Amino acid sequence: MKVVLISHSYIPEINQQKLEKISEYNDVDLYLITPQKWKHKLKTYSIEYPQTKNYEMIPKRTLMTIKGRLYFFPSLTKEIREIKPDIIHIEEEPWSLSCFQAMRAKKISKSKTLFFTWENIYKNFFFPFSLIEKYNLKHADFAITGNQDAKEILKKKGFQKSIEVLPQLGVDPEIFKKQDASHLNERLNLNSFVIGFIGRLVWEKGLLTLIEAASKLDQQDYNILIVGRGKLKADIINLAEKLGISNKIRFVDTVPHSEVPDYLNCMDVLVLPSVTTKKWKEQFGHVLIEAMACEVPVIGSNSGEIPKVIGDAGLVFQEKNAKDLSEKLSTIIQDEKLRRKLAKEGRKQILENYTWKRIAGDTHKVYQHLINY
Repeated sequence: MKVVLISHSYIPEINQQKLEKISEYNDVDLYLITPQKWKHKLKTYSIEYPQTKNYEMIPKRTLMTIKGRLYFFPSLTKEIREIKPDIIHIEEEPWSLSCFQAMRAKKISKSKTLFFTWENIYKNFFFPFSLIEKYNLKHADFAITGNQDAKEILKKKGFQKSIEVLPQLGVDPEIFKKQDASHLNERLNLNSFVIGFIGRLVWEKGLLTLIEAASKLDQQDYNILIVGRGKLKADIINLAEKLGISNKIRFVDTVPHSEVPDYLNCMDVLVLPSVTTKKWKEQFGHVLIEAMACEVPVIGSNSGEIPKVIGDAGLVFQEKNAKDLSEKLSTIIQDEKLRRKLAKEGRKQILENYTWKRIAGDTHKVYQHLINY
């Protein structure tokens, strides 16, 4: 079967592992159509080419890429006409212009189509995106959602075709694994129990709750390692100084993804204290599965998909509740046996559900379903 996958998510080489695993199936000829560049909140990414690949990569010029999901390809129809795919797999939101383009191209190739969505808050989009979404939901043959809430929202919006809940991206358990990080601990002056966070320093990630919770850990010896950058950093520093724990915090700027396992292995627990807003709640929390793969116990708030991702591999607290988080942290710090149990369970969950191989295999099953549908 010929499959065209359309997405901006595979510009970084690290994410292309999923495509490589999909292309290992003998019945799949895979083509990736992706923007040449992508502007993220923190940086602009340019297409990275893997050393070897078993699929065809087609980086294309796009318009309106600076506006994120509003981008579209001037020559997408031409590519679809030439490839004549059996399946068009669109990993863009169903209200996006690129998804609409691909869904329209279905008429040319008579392909089966599926889309991917993270949207876990019900939204009524304004014109013309309301009509674009309605068109795409009507003409798609299948949907994959990154979380359970997104699946329920599609049903409420009248989508009647099959829906599979499947994370978009996985982890490589040979890279994200338990390893010695004593050299980094020494360089960062981490000389006690390490509470960690990796991500954007923005209000909705709940870092102020984490600082307040840590300040309540009476007579506990700990450090807080915060890896990332963002506009909230000054507020974090001010709150920590006010609460008298600024000497316990170590800041590290955003690091290359290849170095993330090193920093995770410095941590005794990773915390994702996300806070739900009117417009956002945690859609997955990819850093959780990276930490679990490294056998680092995790604590997360009950925002969005976090409790489902954590499962039995960590503890969950009520979002914005510093007292609850502090109690969970105290439990983790004091109970070494519990930490070992959670670490073991986390690694087990990753190997069973979140490796690139597993996600590619589940995606291949969707393709087979569409071909036989």
